[in-house]
Amino acid sequence: RHVGEAGEGGCPSTPRVILVSQATPNITDYSSWSFQINRAYAVRHGFSFYVANASSTAFVGQERDVRWSKVKILQNLLAGKGQEHMQVLAEGPYAACGGKQWGAVYAWIDADAVVINFDTSIRSIVGAQGREDKDLIIGR
Repeated sequence: RHVGEAGEGGCPSTPRVILVSQATPNITDYSSWSFQINRAYAVRHGFSFYVANASSTAFVGQERDVRWSKVKILQNLLAGKGQEHMQVLAEGPYAACGGKQWGAVYAWIDADAVVINFDTSIRSIVGAQGREDKDLIIGR
């Protein structure tokens, strides 16, 4: 099926894609721009885009500098915790599905990075031959 094609109960039958990022207060002058660009990409492809609240130490952790908390943030999201610490910049069609989607793909993007090619979907990267059963894909 294609992205957004209805599955059971009218919900898309492909995994939900959630872009996740975080910015500390000292970089808001440029992260606000990157977030706008990445939000536009998420909206185009029907993805969600969440930004973690860097000041919430219960969510992002205290062990290290807050800039290194992406692992803790993703661990919390994978465990189903921390939604209240996320700013939702875009919400895909899965939000109305009440958990009936086929799982989720979390894609981290640093606050100083932007998607350049809006024609390439994260789904095409994750769903590529040989990657279907992978729990972690790291790009360079």
